[in-house]
Formats: sequence, structure tokens, C-alpha cells
Amino acid sequence: MTFRETAFVIHPALPRAEGLRAPAARLEEAVGLAAAIDLDIAHAKVMNVTSPRPATLIGAGKVEEIRARLGARAPRPGLVIVDGALSPVPHRNLEKAWD
Repeated sequence: MTFRETAFVIHPALPRAEGLRAPAARLEEAVGLAAAIDLDIAHAKVMNVTSPRPATLIGAGKVEEIRARLGARAPRPGLVIVDGALSPVPHRNLEKAWD
């Protein structure tokens, strides 16, 4: 039996700019890419972000929601894929929050 890494995929839907694809289509593409590298996708979700937070990009409630979902799965997924650009500060803060 081969071990497959389990992952969550989230797409932070920022205020929409003209010409961009729908958030659901972007999430579907990210899930497909993750599956193509043999990740087992345990959870995928579009997270609407009305105002990006400098510390985490997404709000504290959404960070906690993902943390709780990670903790509720056995075995605990070892990877969270954020389909979006993260600067170093939010990247570090999310890594800490989600362990």
C-alpha cells in the first residue's frame, strides 16, 4: 500500500477584478493540480475575503475554521494549499496557526 499525503485546498476569493475567472473554477483547477501530483484532497473550499488581513490574508474566524477541520480528521492532513499569493508574514502566521 502506498502512502498518499492528505491535503486541504482553499481558494481565498478576494474582491473580484474584471476578467478573472470565477472562484469556484479557480478552486476546481487547484484541486485538479493537487490531485495530479497524487495528493488526497480531504477538503476544498472557496473562502470569501472581503478585506484581506495583513497578518493572515483571511480572517481569524476562517483561520480557526481550518484549524478545527484539520484537527477533526484522522489522520490529520499534513498540507494546506492556499490557491493565492501569500507574502512571508501571512505564510508564517498560517503555518503557526495550522501547525
